[in-house]
Amino acid sequence: MLADGEVYSYEAKYLKPFETTTEPENLPFYVVDKIKEYSKKAFRATRCRGYARVDLFLTKDGDLYVNEINTLPGFTYISMFPKAFGAVGITYKDLITKIIELGLE
Repeated sequence: MLADGEVYSYEAKYLKPFETTTEPENLPFYVVDKIKEYSKKAFRATRCRGYARVDLFLTKDGDLYVNEINTLPGFTYISMFPKAFGAVGITYKDLITKIIELGLE
């Protein structure tokens, strides 16, 4: 679901990718903190290493559910993983550089 309650459809994902994003500043801090906490717990519980994208559902009532973990998330110009980092000021180039550096460690 998107922030406006609409389903994240094929059209929204592939035909209108830049019209369907939700920026972190649109969420209250306590929700962002809860998302981080759930994501870290899911990452650790599944014994992931390196990096992953954890997808969650946030209901209108404020309940949060882990949907899936993407251990190799997409990296195209419309992929949610680099878009999420871009929303907090991390460029595509910097993201790729950091992932390579982490892999070399």
